[in-house]
Amino acid sequence: MKNFIIHTIISLSMISLVHAQDIEISSKSAKARIGDIDISVKKGPFMQGDWELTMSGALGQYTTKTTTSMNSWNYGNESKENFATISLTAGYYFIDWLSLEPEVNLFAYEGGQPGESVLLNLSFTYPLEHSIVAPFIRGGFGLGNAGFITGNLPFSSFVSDKFDVKTFNAGAGVKLLIAQSVALKIELNYRYQTYTENYTGCILYSVNNKNSMIRLFVGFSVLL
Repeated sequence: MKNFIIHTIISLSMISLVHAQDIEISSKSAKARIGDIDISVKKGPFMQGDWELTMSGALGQYTTKTTTSMNSWNYGNESKENFATISLTAGYYFIDWLSLEPEVNLFAYEGGQPGESVLLNLSFTYPLEHSIVAPFIRGGFGLGNAGFITGNLPFSSFVSDKFDVKTFNAGAGVKLLIAQSVALKIELNYRYQTYTENYTGCILYSVNNKNSMIRLFVGFSVLL
């Protein structure tokens, strides 16, 4: 009887030890699985090292103020015209939320020839926590080969083979993450141009142009 009790106690102890080891192994496995999940969680968008490719377009209206000086005669003109723009940007996030965005614009306006411009923008995007909304602001400078000017005068449509139209750019809006790597981008954009046209011939004169535009851009971004 005594030997039976001793064997029973030893057997129960061994069973408890094995069970405890199983629990410890299971606990470690659970921790490992949790660790795997933590490691596999993808970082948020608009972070350092990310690329953002955007294509957007705008329809709008611009205003033009033109001053012409010819000897002692001065002529001033102000008008409004409609236009269409396609914008392509490739942004690289060199730090979290802050990116450099080279931009190419193709535009056509009423009464004039199409033209191009190239800009470099600095953009800040802040993704809201637990939301698909990411507000952003951006600004930059560039050059173009055409000015947004009216067709009221024979010499007013300006397109050249030189990129000498100075362009200042500013914008603000929101990016809506409609998919993991796709965002709907809406931007209210302001653009200011300045350039001078010089004419020679029987009469020498120059045209100083300062143009401002407000546009609503709508497009899509792909995050890489």
